[in-house]
Amino acid sequence: MPRIQPKSDQHTAATVNVKKLFRERLIDRFKATDFVRVINPDNEDFTWSYLPSSKEDLQMSSDGMHRYALREEPEYYLLAPGESEVIIGENAYIMIEALFKKMVAKKLYMDHGDFKPGQPARNFNFSDALAQEQLIDKIYLGKEQPNFGSTNVEVANDTPTTKDSGTARPKSTRA
Repeated sequence: MPRIQPKSDQHTAATVNVKKLFRERLIDRFKATDFVRVINPDNEDFTWSYLPSSKEDLQMSSDGMHRYALREEPEYYLLAPGESEVIIGENAYIMIEALFKKMVAKKLYMDHGDFKPGQPARNFNFSDALAQEQLIDKIYLGKEQPNFGSTNVEVANDTPTTKDSGTARPKSTRA
């Protein structure tokens, strides 16, 4: 039987750093200020809440002994199964970790059936490094470069070919 080499981008138990925290795995892929595309690979709707850092005000008492956090209402998001969306990185950190935990717990319940009252608590093994890498790869689709306020419109009066060479002319776009 011929021996093959696994693709270098595939994660295996031997290639995954087990000492990395979940958030570190995400930070290696994108920054909190990046725009990223995420997808819901689950078969159920996924909702999560996110509080932007701009909606939190930290204040100190005059004597410096007490710290107060004044927070506005968090934002709520929903992704349908198979739906993808572009969100800010700090929101994606929260979304990906929450969806990972939901999918790991759901898999355990599907594999072991219903649990009866009085059974010991289940360990969902959220620290499984290989499962973390595999599910992050399914949820995180990559960085995006959003274009705010600009559109590309084709010019309608361009002719598709030139008379001399018969080759196609590139269509112009407006920015």
